[in-house]
Amino acid sequence: MTDLKCCVFHGESGPLQKAWKVRECVFVYEQNVPKDIERDSYDQSAWHIVVFHKEDAVGTGRLFELEKGHYVIGRVAVLKDLRRKGLGQVIMKALLEKAWEEKALDVELHAQKMPFPFMKTWDLSVKDTYSKKLALII
Repeated sequence: MTDLKCCVFHGESGPLQKAWKVRECVFVYEQNVPKDIERDSYDQSAWHIVVFHKEDAVGTGRLFELEKGHYVIGRVAVLKDLRRKGLGQVIMKALLEKAWEEKALDVELHAQKMPFPFMKTWDLSVKDTYSKKLALII
């Protein structure tokens, strides 16, 4: 896919509103996640990526340090019409690169639904299941 631009930013220093809009479309409207739990306090301290196609935000994800050296990737979302075009891979690659840049010892992927294509591509395995989320160790 061409005409892609990625914006990686920390906390609220970038286009966080655009990330929230993509997340709301995917998680709240498609996956029926309650709107009041979709945003949380981790957004303020997380690294975010927003992928733009032309001028429209079409994908997002975030990375945050849960405890010293232990990072979590989550809220990875791509708008429905643009899935299976490699945008998820772009998001994952950027977030993993940021994790290693931040000296992560390990990284987990939290997902509302089992992301089987991601598991195959990134060689992920299920570590733990809790509170309706899957923690996948990378």
